[in-house]
Amino acid sequence: MDSQKPLELVYRPCSRWRRAMAFLIDMSLALILGLAIGIGIVALVAQTPSYQTAIATMDEIELRSGLYEENDEGTTSPITELYAVSEEDADPDYEGVDSLFATALEHFFADSYFFPDGDGASVYEGLKIGEGALIYEGNEGNGPYFRRDESGNLVPRLSSEAMYSFYVEAIDGTAIPYISTVPAYIDASRTTFLSMGGSLLSSLFLGIFVPFFVPPLFFKRGRGTLGMKALKLAVLTAKAVPPTPGRTIARSLIFLFVEVLLSIFAFFIPLLVSFTMVMVRKDRQSFHDYVSGTYVVDCSDMPVFLSYEDYAEKAGRATPIDLRKGDEGQDLSPEEKEDARRGID
Repeated sequence: MDSQKPLELVYRPCSRWRRAMAFLIDMSLALILGLAIGIGIVALVAQTPSYQTAIATMDEIELRSGLYEENDEGTTSPITELYAVSEEDADPDYEGVDSLFATALEHFFADSYFFPDGDGASVYEGLKIGEGALIYEGNEGNGPYFRRDESGNLVPRLSSEAMYSFYVEAIDGTAIPYISTVPAYIDASRTTFLSMGGSLLSSLFLGIFVPFFVPPLFFKRGRGTLGMKALKLAVLTAKAVPPTPGRTIARSLIFLFVEVLLSIFAFFIPLLVSFTMVMVRKDRQSFHDYVSGTYVVDCSDMPVFLSYEDYAEKAGRATPIDLRKGDEGQDLSPEEKEDARRGID
């Protein structure tokens, strides 16, 4: 066969919607896999001694504060949640709950463990009256919830129902945040945050890594993901052969680290740039395709060949196509022909 005869073998650039659908399929698989991995990793981390010790420390400090109690699940919950009262209750006991909350607050602000400088009482008094006092706004007037009586003592100036709002706000908005200032609580919180945060990030990375990194190495004819395989798309170099494993790995790493992971911290700008390139470029190269020198093509009408020899054996042709020279399949240079024969891309 005349080696100078132009090839009729043509790979069409993949349509944008098919590439978008392939990406959505792969991302769906990544999310499902990431969720499954995350559940497993979190379950394992929750059983580690360091995590359990940290949780026990936090529970112990919360229970000591008197602002938490153990719930039915064996964990701790704020008393404002366990003893919540609303007007919809059949017999709302505002007076009893107010008394419970008031006792808990007095105990907490008097505890030197949380206020080693002994300033807890002044903080609590500041919530009741003064410039930093919690202000009530309603039918009974505006102003602090407390007033001083003839003896100089601070007493509630509103009904039990209105005072309920003060105690809830004092506990949730002021008292509980003080617990997080205890050094032991800070250390335990950091341990739990790093453990669970690391677990979630690891599961997210693995969930994305496996669908986008493993299949391209497994599918030699096309180096595509599962989504691309389902829609008959392939990744080829400019010489119409699949990229080498090294180039495939580089392409996947650029996509994972530059476009996906960096997008998490850069407001998805890298992904937006890559998507825009696909939309505006005539060859429809994304950023990772452009950097790695690859193209995503439609192989629904034409099989993918591993090399010139593979093509010559299966199709009986003598000259490989060069995507850089358009869709007409012009001949390669003698040097490029020799590289193709050796399977070099």
